[in-house]
Amino acid sequence: LARNYQDSAETAQRGLKGASDEAAKTLKQLYGFSLLAQASRSYARNNVKSATAEIKKATPSLEGSDDLVFAQGVLAYASGKHDAAARMWKKLDGRKIPEVYANLGIAADDAGDRKGAYDLYRRYVAAGGKESERVRRWIELKEKFFSFREGQ
Repeated sequence: LARNYQDSAETAQRGLKGASDEAAKTLKQLYGFSLLAQASRSYARNNVKSATAEIKKATPSLEGSDDLVFAQGVLAYASGKHDAAARMWKKLDGRKIPEVYANLGIAADDAGDRKGAYDLYRRYVAAGGKESERVRRWIELKEKFFSFREGQ
């Protein structure tokens, strides 16, 4: 078994040689997702340079996938390209990737759109995002300080 994501990605890449078309497609996707997982770990360690390189390597394997577009949006936002990131995330289905709603909410907050952010945070919680409890507290604060309520 692979000891880490990089080993897994390299194993998948080696497996592409001589594989059937269907197996090659599956291994190519595994390679891409392994690189995205490694990019996520790099980003979490504030190593944006490595995350960017890993996402670029993953792009041919996952071109057009929601996970890749989401990750590209995260990097765009981190690089100060907020409008580009929002355009990428708006193409995605937040019900499949709830973090889309959270990230769009953060972008709306950063742009001063408190009501838009509130609505997006509520959608994130409704979609069952990983940080729903924390975001629920943000919603409560917005309700308290900005007089927002559900349905307004």
